[in-house]
Amino acid sequence: MTSVVKDIYKYLESYKEVSDDDAIALGVAISRTVKEKLSQYRKPSLSMSSIGKPERKLWMDLKHPKKPNGQMRLRFLYGDIIEQLVIWLCWMSGHKISNLQDKVEIDGVPGSCDLLLDGELRDVKSCSAQSFKKFKEGTLPQNDPFGYCAQLAGYNAKFKTKHPGFLAFNKETGELCEYLPDPTFELPNPKAIIKEAKACAKSKTAPAKPCASPEPMGESGNMKLPTCCKYCNHIKRCWPKARAFKYSNGTEYLTKVVKVPNVKEIKKW
Repeated sequence: MTSVVKDIYKYLESYKEVSDDDAIALGVAISRTVKEKLSQYRKPSLSMSSIGKPERKLWMDLKHPKKPNGQMRLRFLYGDIIEQLVIWLCWMSGHKISNLQDKVEIDGVPGSCDLLLDGELRDVKSCSAQSFKKFKEGTLPQNDPFGYCAQLAGYNAKFKTKHPGFLAFNKETGELCEYLPDPTFELPNPKAIIKEAKACAKSKTAPAKPCASPEPMGESGNMKLPTCCKYCNHIKRCWPKARAFKYSNGTEYLTKVVKVPNVKEIKKW
């Protein structure tokens, strides 16, 4: 573990004047990100950011690509901007950053890393409070539906740093944490993952195994879809009989309704 989180907080609490050049550097990074992310639609393909996804999700993305709607694009863009801000804060707090967006390729599968921080590979993630908890508590390898560990392992196949890891930002609280998985047993073999992903991509039929299983909704006996399914483009294909209910904190999709919730049901979703 490094001092980067402590140093970023210390810098933010110092109220040190930001020079024009430093502010412009952040502006340029964000402008580049906005232009890249909004200017064109990129059809899903095998990449470092996709190889570790559950096979059904990967297959659906490749065979039934669906453009994200405006709300989803805004959520992704917000995350991308936050990640640029975190990288800038690493620099402003006195740490050396290098190899920004360096290209990586393994067995024909491309990707680009976020940065090397003081010579060590770091991938920056903006998270919900629920996802952030996995980074903070070090449980990500046991529950990694987006394939973050496979992505990190793929990048580190090129850089071979001793302590590759993540900088995670909690979008709800502003908290930062650094998580360094043990490369010997918490990061998968990227070549093996890529081989499996390529085989999945060549399959003519979707893998039958769902990406995740429904989970209990309180003590009512109702079952709901987990977060990774709730925000997936293919939710209707995988769970056509699910029922959507609008709660104060968002929509929940129930696969089993023992007791009808006392909230509005969304008939068309």
